[in-house]
Amino acid sequence: RTDEEVLDHLKAENAYTEGLTDHLDGLRGTLYEEMVAGIKETDHTVPSPKSSDGYLYYSRTFEGKSYKSFCRAPLTPTWTTDAKSWDGSPDTPILPGEVAYLDVNALAEGQKYCSTGNVRVSPDGGKLVAYTVDFTGDEVTQLFVRDIATGEV
Repeated sequence: RTDEEVLDHLKAENAYTEGLTDHLDGLRGTLYEEMVAGIKETDHTVPSPKSSDGYLYYSRTFEGKSYKSFCRAPLTPTWTTDAKSWDGSPDTPILPGEVAYLDVNALAEGQKYCSTGNVRVSPDGGKLVAYTVDFTGDEVTQLFVRDIATGEV
């Protein structure tokens, strides 16, 4: 990553490849749009209780964002009906009382790379969330513990 001779060679190879394939730019764009059209970008996983802390846990994805948000909402007798009535809007909670306890898009801001590993809510009623993150791509993660109520790390 620092050897100028290698970097110059890679730049030359990339320029050569771009020169040979620049006539395919329109096709690339068309293929990309066709693939994205088949993906529901604003979506959520099925809410499920992970412990006896009285919450349902799920993750959400949002159109135009690269990463998911980990969410939870209080477990209520009507949660299945509530989840089915979600209008599909990114601004509308899936369930009443929804809290995003870990927004990976926010973690990734200003980073060249971001990959979460383990994400676990504490067994003490879900007051804390522990999560690991790799910000470099070298598969070495850092451990963080965050207070869900205050957001303090």
